[in-house]
Amino acid sequence: MKYNFKEDHLGAEFCKETIVAIKKLINASISFTVVGMPGLGISIFLRYVATQPFSYFVHVDVYELSKLTRFELVKLLLKELGTHSSSKNYEQLLKACQKGLEDLVKTHKRVVIIFNRFDQLHKEFDISFFNNLRTLRDVDREKIVMVFAANKPLYMFAPQAIDKGNLNMYSKTLYLPPYSPQDLRRLLILNAPELTKDKASLEKALKLAGGHYQLLQLLLKSERLENPLLDYFIKAQLKILYDYLNYNQRKVVQIIALKKKVNNGDNYLMDVGLVVKRAHNYHLFTPLLAEFVKSNIPLRLPVKEAWLFRLLKKNLGKVVTKDEIYEAVWPEDPVEASEWALNALVYRLRRNPTFAQQGYIIENHKKVGYVMIKT
Repeated sequence: MKYNFKEDHLGAEFCKETIVAIKKLINASISFTVVGMPGLGISIFLRYVATQPFSYFVHVDVYELSKLTRFELVKLLLKELGTHSSSKNYEQLLKACQKGLEDLVKTHKRVVIIFNRFDQLHKEFDISFFNNLRTLRDVDREKIVMVFAANKPLYMFAPQAIDKGNLNMYSKTLYLPPYSPQDLRRLLILNAPELTKDKASLEKALKLAGGHYQLLQLLLKSERLENPLLDYFIKAQLKILYDYLNYNQRKVVQIIALKKKVNNGDNYLMDVGLVVKRAHNYHLFTPLLAEFVKSNIPLRLPVKEAWLFRLLKKNLGKVVTKDEIYEAVWPEDPVEASEWALNALVYRLRRNPTFAQQGYIIENHKKVGYVMIKT
Protein backbone atom coordinates (compact mmCIF):
# COMPACT_ATOMS: atom_id res chain seq x y z
CA MET A 1 0.00 0.00 0.00
CA LYS A 2 1.24 3.48 -0.80
CA TYR A 3 0.78 5.68 2.25
CA ASN A 4 0.40 9.43 1.90
CA PHE A 5 2.31 10.21 5.07
CA LYS A 6 3.90 13.64 5.03
CA GLU A 7 7.19 11.95 6.00
CA ASP A 8 7.46 11.01 2.33
CA HIS A 9 8.73 14.58 1.79
CA LEU A 10 11.80 14.07 4.01
CA GLY A 11 13.82 13.07 0.96
CA ALA A 12 16.18 10.27 0.00
CA GLU A 13 18.99 11.47 2.32
CA PHE A 14 16.95 11.12 5.52
CA CYS A 15 18.44 8.44 7.81
CA LYS A 16 20.12 6.97 4.75
CA GLU A 17 22.38 4.48 6.55
CA THR A 18 19.57 3.10 8.70
CA ILE A 19 17.32 2.72 5.67
CA VAL A 20 20.06 0.71 3.94
CA ALA A 21 20.27 -1.59 6.99
CA ILE A 22 16.49 -2.04 7.05
CA LYS A 23 16.38 -2.81 3.35
CA LYS A 24 19.00 -5.55 3.82
CA LEU A 25 16.97 -7.17 6.61
CA ILE A 26 13.77 -7.06 4.58
CA ASN A 27 15.48 -8.50 1.48
CA ALA A 28 16.80 -11.29 3.69
CA SER A 29 13.24 -12.00 4.97
CA ILE A 30 14.23 -11.18 8.56
CA SER A 31 11.63 -9.77 10.94
CA PHE A 32 13.01 -7.34 13.52
CA THR A 33 12.29 -4.76 16.20
CA VAL A 34 13.29 -1.10 15.80
CA VAL A 35 14.40 0.10 19.23
CA GLY A 36 15.20 3.64 20.35
CA MET A 37 14.89 6.00 23.30
CA PRO A 38 11.44 7.23 24.40
CA GLY A 39 10.52 10.38 22.50
CA LEU A 40 13.34 9.96 20.00
CA GLY A 41 10.96 9.85 17.04
CA ILE A 42 10.69 6.14 16.15
CA SER A 43 7.10 6.53 14.93
CA ILE A 44 8.08 9.34 12.56
CA PHE A 45 10.93 7.24 11.22
CA LEU A 46 8.69 4.21 10.60
CA ARG A 47 6.10 6.31 8.82
CA TYR A 48 8.93 7.42 6.56
CA VAL A 49 9.91 3.76 6.03
CA ALA A 50 6.30 2.95 5.08
CA THR A 51 6.54 5.40 2.16
CA GLN A 52 9.57 3.70 0.60
CA PRO A 53 9.20 1.98 -2.78
CA PHE A 54 11.30 -1.15 -2.18
CA SER A 55 8.47 -3.18 -0.55
CA TYR A 56 4.72 -3.31 -0.11
CA PHE A 57 4.15 -1.83 3.36
CA VAL A 58 1.25 -2.33 5.73
CA HIS A 59 1.39 0.27 8.53
CA VAL A 60 -0.43 -0.54 11.79
CA ASP A 61 -0.30 2.22 14.42
CA VAL A 62 -1.22 0.99 17.90
CA TYR A 63 -2.32 4.53 18.82
CA GLU A 64 -5.30 4.02 16.51
CA LEU A 65 -6.67 1.15 18.64
CA SER A 66 -9.78 1.90 20.69
CA LYS A 67 -8.48 -0.59 23.28
CA LEU A 68 -4.99 -2.01 23.77
CA THR A 69 -5.97 -5.61 23.07
CA ARG A 70 -4.91 -8.30 20.61
CA PHE A 71 -8.43 -8.38 19.21
CA GLU A 72 -8.34 -4.67 18.31
CA LEU A 73 -4.85 -5.09 16.85
CA VAL A 74 -5.93 -7.84 14.49
CA LYS A 75 -9.04 -5.88 13.54
CA LEU A 76 -6.89 -2.86 12.60
CA LEU A 77 -4.44 -5.06 10.69
CA LEU A 78 -7.34 -6.48 8.71
CA LYS A 79 -8.43 -2.96 7.79
CA GLU A 80 -4.90 -1.99 6.67
CA LEU A 81 -4.72 -5.15 4.56
CA GLY A 82 -7.76 -3.86 2.69
CA THR A 83 -9.80 -6.87 3.78
CA HIS A 84 -13.20 -6.79 5.47
CA SER A 85 -14.82 -9.18 7.90
CA SER A 86 -17.99 -8.86 9.97
CA SER A 87 -16.75 -11.46 12.44
CA LYS A 88 -16.35 -10.57 16.11
CA ASN A 89 -14.34 -13.71 16.80
CA TYR A 90 -10.56 -13.31 17.30
CA GLU A 91 -9.63 -16.59 15.61
CA GLN A 92 -11.80 -15.82 12.59
CA LEU A 93 -10.23 -12.37 12.26
CA LEU A 94 -6.79 -14.02 12.28
CA LYS A 95 -7.88 -16.33 9.48
CA ALA A 96 -9.20 -13.35 7.53
CA CYS A 97 -5.79 -11.66 7.93
CA GLN A 98 -4.09 -14.82 6.71
CA LYS A 99 -6.32 -14.82 3.63
CA GLY A 100 -5.53 -11.13 2.99
CA LEU A 101 -1.81 -11.87 3.18
CA GLU A 102 -2.15 -14.87 0.87
CA ASP A 103 -3.63 -12.54 -1.74
CA LEU A 104 -0.91 -9.91 -1.32
CA VAL A 105 2.06 -12.27 -1.63
CA LYS A 106 0.74 -13.40 -5.01
CA THR A 107 1.52 -9.99 -6.51
CA HIS A 108 4.30 -8.56 -4.28
CA LYS A 109 7.89 -9.67 -3.72
CA ARG A 110 7.89 -8.49 -0.10
CA VAL A 111 4.98 -7.60 2.21
CA VAL A 112 6.23 -5.71 5.27
CA ILE A 113 3.89 -5.23 8.23
CA ILE A 114 4.99 -2.37 10.50
CA PHE A 115 3.56 -2.46 14.03
CA ASN A 116 4.22 1.09 15.16
CA ARG A 117 4.34 1.73 18.95
CA PHE A 118 4.07 -2.03 19.42
CA ASP A 119 5.33 -1.94 23.03
CA GLN A 120 2.12 -0.13 24.08
CA LEU A 121 0.57 -3.62 23.93
CA HIS A 122 3.03 -5.05 26.46
CA LYS A 123 0.24 -6.22 28.80
CA GLU A 124 -0.87 -8.57 26.02
CA PHE A 125 2.58 -10.09 25.56
CA ASP A 126 2.52 -13.83 26.16
CA ILE A 127 3.34 -16.97 24.18
CA SER A 128 -0.06 -17.26 22.49
CA PHE A 129 0.00 -13.60 21.39
CA PHE A 130 3.40 -13.98 19.71
CA ASN A 131 2.48 -17.40 18.31
CA ASN A 132 -0.59 -15.91 16.63
CA LEU A 133 1.46 -13.16 14.98
CA ARG A 134 3.92 -15.77 13.83
CA THR A 135 1.15 -17.69 12.06
CA LEU A 136 0.58 -14.57 9.94
CA ARG A 137 4.25 -14.41 9.00
CA ASP A 138 4.18 -18.15 8.27
CA VAL A 139 1.71 -17.60 5.43
CA ASP A 140 4.90 -17.00 3.43
CA ARG A 141 8.15 -16.87 5.44
CA GLU A 142 10.15 -15.56 2.52
CA LYS A 143 7.81 -12.79 1.39
CA ILE A 144 6.28 -11.59 4.70
CA VAL A 145 8.40 -9.53 7.11
CA MET A 146 7.22 -8.01 10.38
CA VAL A 147 8.70 -4.86 11.92
CA PHE A 148 7.94 -3.93 15.53
CA ALA A 149 8.60 -0.60 17.25
CA ALA A 150 9.59 -0.47 20.92
CA ASN A 151 11.78 1.36 23.42
CA LYS A 152 13.42 -1.91 24.48
CA PRO A 153 14.05 -5.28 22.81
CA LEU A 154 10.97 -7.50 23.04
CA TYR A 155 12.68 -10.11 25.22
CA MET A 156 12.99 -7.46 27.96
CA PHE A 157 9.20 -7.26 28.09
CA ALA A 158 8.40 -10.97 27.83
CA PRO A 159 11.47 -13.23 28.12
CA GLN A 160 9.42 -16.41 28.48
CA ALA A 161 7.27 -15.61 25.47
CA ILE A 162 10.29 -14.97 23.23
CA ASP A 163 11.39 -18.57 23.50
CA LYS A 164 11.74 -21.72 21.43
CA GLY A 165 9.92 -21.27 18.11
CA ASN A 166 9.56 -17.53 18.66
CA LEU A 167 13.27 -16.88 19.07
CA ASN A 168 14.02 -16.77 15.36
CA MET A 169 11.24 -14.31 14.58
CA TYR A 170 11.38 -11.89 17.51
CA SER A 171 15.02 -11.85 18.61
CA LYS A 172 16.49 -9.54 15.96
CA THR A 173 16.87 -5.91 17.05
CA LEU A 174 17.80 -2.88 14.96
CA TYR A 175 18.70 0.11 17.12
CA LEU A 176 17.67 3.55 15.91
CA PRO A 177 20.42 5.99 16.93
CA PRO A 178 19.78 9.65 17.77
CA TYR A 179 19.17 11.72 14.65
CA SER A 180 21.96 13.68 13.02
CA PRO A 181 21.66 17.51 13.12
CA GLN A 182 20.83 17.43 9.40
CA ASP A 183 17.99 14.95 9.92
CA LEU A 184 16.64 16.92 12.88
CA ARG A 185 16.53 20.02 10.67
CA ARG A 186 14.60 18.04 8.05
CA LEU A 187 12.09 16.95 10.68
CA LEU A 188 11.62 20.50 11.92
CA ILE A 189 11.17 21.91 8.43
CA LEU A 190 8.54 19.24 7.80
CA ASN A 191 6.63 19.42 11.09
CA ALA A 192 7.38 22.79 12.69
CA PRO A 193 9.07 25.19 10.26
CA GLU A 194 8.30 28.14 12.56
CA LEU A 195 10.80 26.74 15.07
CA THR A 196 13.67 27.15 12.59
CA LYS A 197 13.41 30.95 12.22
CA ASP A 198 15.65 31.91 15.17
CA LYS A 199 19.00 30.58 13.91
CA ALA A 200 20.91 31.18 17.15
CA SER A 201 18.31 29.37 19.26
CA LEU A 202 18.16 26.54 16.73
CA GLU A 203 21.92 25.95 16.85
CA LYS A 204 21.94 25.96 20.65
CA ALA A 205 18.94 23.64 20.86
CA LEU A 206 20.44 21.21 18.33
CA LYS A 207 23.56 20.86 20.46
CA LEU A 208 21.58 20.35 23.66
CA ALA A 209 19.08 17.89 22.13
CA GLY A 210 21.78 15.38 21.18
CA GLY A 211 19.70 14.00 18.30
CA HIS A 212 16.49 13.58 20.36
CA TYR A 213 13.56 14.99 18.36
CA GLN A 214 11.03 15.56 21.15
CA LEU A 215 13.63 17.17 23.39
CA LEU A 216 14.62 19.47 20.51
CA GLN A 217 11.03 20.65 20.08
CA LEU A 218 10.66 21.32 23.80
CA LEU A 219 13.89 23.30 23.84
CA LEU A 220 12.83 25.46 20.91
CA LYS A 221 9.41 26.12 22.45
CA SER A 222 10.85 26.93 25.86
CA GLU A 223 11.29 30.43 27.20
CA ARG A 224 14.14 29.13 29.37
CA LEU A 225 16.62 27.99 26.74
CA GLU A 226 19.44 29.62 28.73
CA ASN A 227 18.56 27.42 31.72
CA PRO A 228 16.49 24.50 30.34
CA LEU A 229 16.18 22.58 33.61
CA LEU A 230 13.93 25.34 34.90
CA ASP A 231 11.40 24.35 32.23
CA TYR A 232 8.87 21.84 33.60
CA PHE A 233 8.31 20.06 30.27
CA ILE A 234 12.01 19.62 29.57
CA LYS A 235 12.51 18.17 33.04
CA ALA A 236 9.54 15.86 32.47
CA GLN A 237 11.09 14.55 29.23
CA LEU A 238 14.43 13.95 30.95
CA LYS A 239 12.61 12.15 33.78
CA ILE A 240 10.95 9.83 31.25
CA LEU A 241 14.35 8.98 29.78
CA TYR A 242 15.79 8.28 33.24
CA ASP A 243 12.83 6.40 34.71
CA TYR A 244 12.47 3.92 31.86
CA LEU A 245 15.92 2.51 32.63
CA ASN A 246 16.35 -0.38 35.02
CA TYR A 247 18.24 -0.09 38.31
CA ASN A 248 21.65 -1.12 36.94
CA GLN A 249 21.34 1.17 33.94
CA ARG A 250 20.46 4.12 36.17
CA LYS A 251 23.55 3.41 38.27
CA VAL A 252 25.73 3.53 35.13
CA VAL A 253 24.09 6.80 34.08
CA GLN A 254 24.68 8.25 37.57
CA ILE A 255 28.37 7.34 37.48
CA ILE A 256 28.78 8.95 34.05
CA ALA A 257 26.85 12.06 35.13
CA LEU A 258 29.17 12.44 38.12
CA LYS A 259 32.16 12.09 35.75
CA LYS A 260 33.47 9.06 37.57
CA LYS A 261 35.36 6.29 35.83
CA VAL A 262 33.25 3.71 34.00
CA ASN A 263 34.98 0.46 33.12
CA ASN A 264 32.31 -0.74 30.72
CA GLY A 265 29.28 1.07 29.34
CA ASP A 266 25.98 -0.83 29.46
CA ASN A 267 25.37 -2.43 26.03
CA TYR A 268 21.76 -1.29 25.80
CA LEU A 269 22.64 2.30 26.74
CA MET A 270 25.34 2.30 24.08
CA ASP A 271 23.11 0.68 21.45
CA VAL A 272 20.30 3.25 21.75
CA GLY A 273 22.81 6.10 21.92
CA LEU A 274 21.88 7.30 25.39
CA VAL A 275 25.55 6.79 26.31
CA VAL A 276 28.31 7.60 23.83
CA LYS A 277 32.03 6.93 24.03
CA ARG A 278 34.47 9.60 22.91
CA ALA A 279 38.16 8.76 23.04
CA HIS A 280 38.41 6.81 26.31
CA ASN A 281 35.55 8.47 28.16
CA TYR A 282 31.80 7.83 28.37
CA HIS A 283 29.28 10.66 28.11
CA LEU A 284 25.50 11.00 28.16
CA PHE A 285 24.00 11.99 24.82
CA THR A 286 22.99 15.39 26.20
CA PRO A 287 24.53 17.39 29.06
CA LEU A 288 20.97 18.18 30.17
CA LEU A 289 20.43 14.57 31.21
CA ALA A 290 23.67 14.66 33.20
CA GLU A 291 22.51 17.79 35.05
CA PHE A 292 19.08 16.28 35.67
CA VAL A 293 20.58 13.08 37.06
CA LYS A 294 22.99 14.92 39.34
CA SER A 295 20.17 16.98 40.78
CA ASN A 296 18.09 13.86 41.51
CA ILE A 297 20.60 11.40 42.94
CA PRO A 298 19.48 10.52 46.49
CA LEU A 299 21.86 11.85 49.11
CA ARG A 300 23.62 9.15 51.07
CA LEU A 301 24.81 10.68 54.30
CA PRO A 302 26.07 9.52 57.69
CA VAL A 303 23.46 9.80 60.45
CA LYS A 304 24.29 13.24 61.85
CA GLU A 305 24.83 14.81 58.41
CA ALA A 306 21.46 13.35 57.35
CA TRP A 307 19.72 14.86 60.39
CA LEU A 308 21.25 18.26 59.67
CA PHE A 309 20.37 18.06 55.98
CA ARG A 310 16.72 17.16 56.68
CA LEU A 311 16.39 20.00 59.18
CA LEU A 312 17.88 22.60 56.85
CA LYS A 313 15.90 21.33 53.85
CA LYS A 314 12.66 21.44 55.85
CA ASN A 315 13.42 25.11 56.48
CA LEU A 316 14.86 25.81 53.02
CA GLY A 317 15.62 29.52 52.68
CA LYS A 318 15.10 30.17 56.38
CA VAL A 319 17.73 30.60 59.07
CA VAL A 320 17.85 27.68 61.50
CA THR A 321 19.36 28.67 64.84
CA LYS A 322 22.27 26.82 66.37
CA ASP A 323 20.15 25.81 69.34
CA GLU A 324 17.58 24.23 67.00
CA ILE A 325 20.37 22.31 65.30
CA TYR A 326 21.85 21.16 68.62
CA GLU A 327 18.45 19.83 69.71
CA ALA A 328 17.86 18.02 66.42
CA VAL A 329 21.33 16.53 65.91
CA TRP A 330 22.48 15.90 69.48
CA PRO A 331 19.22 15.31 71.36
CA GLU A 332 20.73 12.77 73.75
CA ASP A 333 24.31 14.07 73.83
CA PRO A 334 24.14 17.77 74.76
CA VAL A 335 27.75 17.57 75.95
CA GLU A 336 28.90 16.81 72.38
CA ALA A 337 26.95 19.76 71.02
CA SER A 338 29.52 22.47 70.59
CA GLU A 339 30.45 25.22 68.17
CA TRP A 340 33.38 23.15 66.97
CA ALA A 341 31.27 19.99 66.43
CA LEU A 342 28.64 21.98 64.49
CA ASN A 343 31.25 23.67 62.28
CA ALA A 344 32.82 20.29 61.53
CA LEU A 345 29.41 18.80 60.70
CA VAL A 346 28.53 21.63 58.32
CA TYR A 347 31.95 21.30 56.68
CA ARG A 348 31.43 17.57 56.04
CA LEU A 349 27.95 18.15 54.58
CA ARG A 350 29.22 20.88 52.28
CA ARG A 351 31.99 18.57 51.08
CA ASN A 352 29.56 15.81 50.08
CA PRO A 353 29.85 15.71 46.25
CA THR A 354 26.19 14.88 45.62
CA PHE A 355 25.07 17.66 47.98
CA ALA A 356 27.01 20.25 45.98
CA GLN A 357 26.02 18.83 42.59
CA GLN A 358 22.35 19.04 43.50
CA GLY A 359 22.76 22.79 43.84
CA TYR A 360 22.56 23.17 47.62
CA ILE A 361 24.48 25.86 49.46
CA ILE A 362 24.74 26.37 53.23
CA GLU A 363 25.29 29.94 54.39
CA ASN A 364 26.57 30.81 57.84
CA HIS A 365 24.74 33.56 59.73
CA LYS A 366 27.31 34.35 62.42
CA LYS A 367 26.16 34.00 66.01
CA VAL A 368 22.70 32.99 64.79
CA GLY A 369 22.72 29.80 62.74
CA TYR A 370 22.66 28.46 59.21
CA VAL A 371 20.41 28.69 56.13
CA MET A 372 20.32 26.30 53.20
CA ILE A 373 19.39 27.51 49.73
CA LYS A 374 19.17 25.80 46.35
CA THR A 375 20.58 27.52 43.30
